[in-house]
Amino acid sequence: MSETVKEGHPKGLSSLFFTEMWERFSYYGMRALLTIFLTAELATGGFGMDRAESLAIYGVFTALVYLTPIIGGWFADNLIGQRKSIYIGGITMAIGQFLLAASSTASIISDIDSRLSIFYLGLGVLILGNGFFKPNISIHLAFHRPDLQVALETQVPYTNRRAVQAGIAGARMIMDNRLSGRRPHNAALGCNR
Repeated sequence: MSETVKEGHPKGLSSLFFTEMWERFSYYGMRALLTIFLTAELATGGFGMDRAESLAIYGVFTALVYLTPIIGGWFADNLIGQRKSIYIGGITMAIGQFLLAASSTASIISDIDSRLSIFYLGLGVLILGNGFFKPNISIHLAFHRPDLQVALETQVPYTNRRAVQAGIAGARMIMDNRLSGRRPHNAALGCNR
């Protein structure tokens, strides 16, 4: 008696791919623009910070993005579950992005101190959302479909890598176009060509 093996990707892997891709697009787009935005003049919508201060904020942002998944993973494992953690993280990150967009619009908020407060709030909300989202999205499918363990062990790492690469490529294409040829990762790190 032979058993038929279904070929192709496990159900839900395409959703996982696109969710991971947009999360990486958000993260790498943010990395590319953060110091540029902070050092931009007030007249162009930035905060006019000096390079050292903007790089310090960038460093704290990056560190917390890598630290908060430890806390978010604990919450998912012990209190709220992976699925709820993913939803909370995605919604929270979207709210953070909207707050960051609002902080850059002088027509909405004209007071620089209020804009800066909303910016820091948005950055914090984005970091918090990442903490709930990131540790759970990549392994979500594996825990809920143990029958697909072998397929997931081979296909999820490949798909995750492709999603990350697609998100980075999309962010770089848009940022390269917006920055008139300046490479965003170099600009975000304060390097000149």
